[in-house]
Amino acid sequence: MILTSPTQAENDTSSFLTGHTSLASVQVIAMAEPFPEKPTAVFEVQQKCFAVGDRILSLEEKPMIAVYAQRQRFEIVDWGINLAFGEQNKIAREMVRKFLTLFSKAERDSLTGEENAEWVKISQSVNYRKFCAERAPFRYVEGEFVRTAADGFVVTWHDGSSNVVSRTAAPELGLLNDGERFSAMARFGDENKVVALESVSILPSIPDAKEMWETWPVRRS
Repeated sequence: MILTSPTQAENDTSSFLTGHTSLASVQVIAMAEPFPEKPTAVFEVQQKCFAVGDRILSLEEKPMIAVYAQRQRFEIVDWGINLAFGEQNKIAREMVRKFLTLFSKAERDSLTGEENAEWVKISQSVNYRKFCAERAPFRYVEGEFVRTAADGFVVTWHDGSSNVVSRTAAPELGLLNDGERFSAMARFGDENKVVALESVSILPSIPDAKEMWETWPVRRS
């Protein structure tokens, strides 16, 4: 880190950091004399996930922020996002918006040349597999509640496979008793793990084969 004697630009940079608590953990990785064409300072943000409501954008690497003290502005490097000092609380919103906008245009093959260059860099920095998993639709499932475990709920699904579903992902499973069958709407993520489960309904038990045979209606002549 190159340090110089205190200047108004450096004081403005300090104000930038002090005024935004969620960026209090940023790490200064470069400092230079303020030039109009060059940033006063470049920071690495010490987080890789940015959330707006239920939408979470997970990055592979921590983003960089370039501060232009003379302009009272900063930009998110390689994202084409330029904001004024005091708008640090818009960082997550603008990053999520930018990604979703370019993602939609890429699907429609309507990116401009400039947007395509941005998309190449941005798509490489985003955890794309996690993004797709979080966008996956809910699907209907059936299963049997086996038992409550220390780390969640043990469930056997209709295909015979079993796994543990976390309480955070499926709090409604706590309504079931051991051995009860249920239906629900579930969304699966990486390694086919349940990331969200809702609309749980308790299903009637299935009679075993012997019981079904003994109670099967017989046609009598």
